[in-house]
Amino acid sequence: MEPYLPREVKKQYDLVGFDPRGIGRSSPLSCGLTPDELDFDRPYHAGTFAKEVRRARTVAGKCAASDAELPPENEVAGLWAVLCGDTAASWPRVPEQYRHDAARDKARYPLYGDFASNIKPCAFWKPAAEAPTTGDNNVDALILQNEWDPQTPLTAARQMHRSLHGSRMVTALGGEGHGVYGAGSCADEPATVYLTTGKLPEKDIACRAPADSR
Repeated sequence: MEPYLPREVKKQYDLVGFDPRGIGRSSPLSCGLTPDELDFDRPYHAGTFAKEVRRARTVAGKCAASDAELPPENEVAGLWAVLCGDTAASWPRVPEQYRHDAARDKARYPLYGDFASNIKPCAFWKPAAEAPTTGDNNVDALILQNEWDPQTPLTAARQMHRSLHGSRMVTALGGEGHGVYGAGSCADEPATVYLTTGKLPEKDIACRAPADSR
């Protein structure tokens, strides 16, 4: 992220990083995954589905047994810990349900449907060790959101905004992708002000993202 940060933000902080909440500690997490197991987006193929079930079960088992040594694959291990651990109860436990959903979504959404619906390690993930964190406070938080974020959708951002009563939300209308800050959208300026002064916008902002940031 460092290349996208403006100079005034980098002067304000000694360290700008991401603490992977949800994996039980701030140190990096490793599951001992192979290069093939690090590929978390997998298309559905009827002939290899049984192999995908074994692969998902193996990843879940390795992460359950991990002693969290320093990793090369911290990003993927942390991703599964959050995606599966935070919502363990909502993932189907029967592999055939994923086969059905992936085949249906491959036909309905040819570009990506089966990637999203194919079986994941979450199908075999154990319940989280602690209850899900809930937000209901007046923290002065700034929420940046692209209108077309495929990973954290706009509806989820709005729900979080309602739960964080002291927050302000900047929505880049027409903005695409998961990353917002540093992409050249209208969210950059209020985010820089917030990071350097702690000041929030007086009200929520919704503005059109430039064409080259979409």
